Amino acid sequence: MRFLNIIGIAAAMTLSMALNGASAEDFYAGKTIKIVTGGSPGGGYDTHTRTLARQLGKHVPGKPSIIVQNMPGGSGIKSINHTFTKAGKDGTEIGQFNRNALFARLLGHKTALFNLDEFNWIGSTASYSDNAWVVIIRSELPYKSIEDLRKAPKPVVFGNVRSVLIPITKEALGANIRIIEGYEGSQLNLAFERGEIDGMGTGYSNLFREHPNWLKDKKVRIMVQFGSGERIKALKDVPTAREVAVSQDDKDLVEFSELALTLGYPFAMPPGVPKERVEIVRKAFIAAVSDSAYLAEAKKAKLEVTPRFGDKLEAAVIKAAKAPQSLIARYKRLAGESGDKTR
Repeated sequence: MRFLNIIGIAAAMTLSMALNGASAEDFYAGKTIKIVTGGSPGGGYDTHTRTLARQLGKHVPGKPSIIVQNMPGGSGIKSINHTFTKAGKDGTEIGQFNRNALFARLLGHKTALFNLDEFNWIGSTASYSDNAWVVIIRSELPYKSIEDLRKAPKPVVFGNVRSVLIPITKEALGANIRIIEGYEGSQLNLAFERGEIDGMGTGYSNLFREHPNWLKDKKVRIMVQFGSGERIKALKDVPTAREVAVSQDDKDLVEFSELALTLGYPFAMPPGVPKERVEIVRKAFIAAVSDSAYLAEAKKAKLEVTPRFGDKLEAAVIKAAKAPQSLIARYKRLAGESGDKTR
């Protein structure tokens, strides 16, 4: 009799698990998933979000509709706060975040109301694994390397668009540069073309896409690359920032600063969403970014497609959260000098 009871219990457990799995997969039928992005309409975050949204639904069991809502504000913090504190926890809302704003709470910004390690990370459509953020100078200058910039007899004038990586180039790589802050993207490019500044930083893919003549006509020299810590294929002869950092403390600072780059265009669900629904959306994300329709649309829009999946994003944010306070304080000081309000 006892043996039969055990069999009955086991059968009931198996049936319950099957029903739970089925109910999780059936949950999305007839539903609408909303993706809230902190990006403004037409910008990079918005474009990545809408490109994914057009393909994600068909890979979720039940084929729910997908809609996108823009929620810019607070240098990206507003939408992250919303996902953490207000988004529904039933699995029908996803946040797409400004990667730099994610570190706001860690760096002591009082307006940031979220904890990185409590989100359910879904994935990122691009992770800088095949891209880099590069520091460039005008090619007519005599400097061929970061070592040359360290020895420059007078500071080389750099323009900056509120990026902490230029102050890091000065302090952690030892480059003798003078930084002029306050440019906007288009203004910075124009100032460089006019010769008002001699150096700047930008994404390599942006440089390749927006100013191919700078590379083709050898108007610029790429001095160093920030990114995953590895030299990308297109820049095999350009050292990484970690390679040329002055000291181990400087290398640690560079590595911390690169975490935001490798997060790319991250998507996450709020805390408290049932795990089985998180897994369903994670699997759908993996399928969507491999979908031929997604790849074709991304290629047409000239979007980087180097996805990073949920477990990797989770590991990255946990690593950031465990950074020494001395390192965070140094990073925060340099971010403040650059005017970068999101770091």
